[in-house]
Amino acid sequence: MNHIVMSILAFALVLSVCIPTLASGADIQNITGTWTGEGEITNCDGIITPSVLSYTLFNQSSRVFEGHCEDNTGFPKSIIGCIGPDNRSVLMLSEGGVLRIGSFLGSEELISATVHPDKNVSIERLFRNPTLNIPDYKIEDITGWWPFLTTESLGKNGLYMNVTQDGGGIAVINQSGRLLNGTLVLPDRNEYALSGCLSGDGMTIVAHTTKPSLILGRIIDGNTGILHELPDDMSDPAVRTWRFSRDGQYAIPEPDLPDLTGIWNSTESEYTGITPADESEYQPVILSIDTHEGSLFSGDIDYTGEYERIWGAFSDDGRSLLMKGEGGAIILGYLQEDEMKGVIIRHDGQSLIFFSAMR
Repeated sequence: MNHIVMSILAFALVLSVCIPTLASGADIQNITGTWTGEGEITNCDGIITPSVLSYTLFNQSSRVFEGHCEDNTGFPKSIIGCIGPDNRSVLMLSEGGVLRIGSFLGSEELISATVHPDKNVSIERLFRNPTLNIPDYKIEDITGWWPFLTTESLGKNGLYMNVTQDGGGIAVINQSGRLLNGTLVLPDRNEYALSGCLSGDGMTIVAHTTKPSLILGRIIDGNTGILHELPDDMSDPAVRTWRFSRDGQYAIPEPDLPDLTGIWNSTESEYTGITPADESEYQPVILSIDTHEGSLFSGDIDYTGEYERIWGAFSDDGRSLLMKGEGGAIILGYLQEDEMKGVIIRHDGQSLIFFSAMR
């Protein structure tokens, strides 16, 4: 189950790619229909395998939708999804524990980063109109050594640390288009193989390591970036953020972050699940943030009548949020003033809730 829960956090990075402001519900596009395309899968050994796939999406109700997908196996699998608060980002869950984190580029193109149960990562590009010939984004060459400059961490017990780093980093050894392979080098000099891809506009990093942990990040301006590490086993620290630069030569400005503390109460919500569920078991969402240090925070969430402890981080834009609950729930959000829009993914990886909340 961890491969579903941890992989879902990558959706938060997609939100930070393309949300200048929250979009209105009236701007949500109709995404129903059949999307076809090709992809490539990579693993920590650097082996790349091509794939052909299609999504058929239907039963769209505002932001949530259902459908089925087919890949190289030829067997259709049920799929559910949710359009993000920017009306372009999308998250999809399918049978077998496959997670797809994508962005609609216009009305007819979809780029999706996919994390598989075996920890392999793939990139997929699909079109609703198969006759279209749209050039891909120019993908930056990010091979080389990217040393960590600072490390922020927040432990389960609330211990917060922010230190200047003198070791560790990411070595991107091989790059094939959007696919990446390399090594995660921790400040303690332990090394782990890494496989990943550049999603969306080509600057968002979705990767997995043999540590094992999910690595989510973004190349900010071609020379600097940010990475979030969330361990698969929820070990301490509960969340860790590294800021890094190409060859260690560039400074990274600290974002101006809003104060997140307080109680956020939902004003609306939408539910979808791979298998039918009784929606009456869900209560209004209450998100209570009691600790906020630097770009990391912790608190509690309640959407079933029982509180769950959570830990989270701001992304590089200072508005996108990613959170993980102690029991396995995932909360992805975006802030604008005193409004938060987000997605809750239950610990079973089979259902999700889109919500709007006010403080």
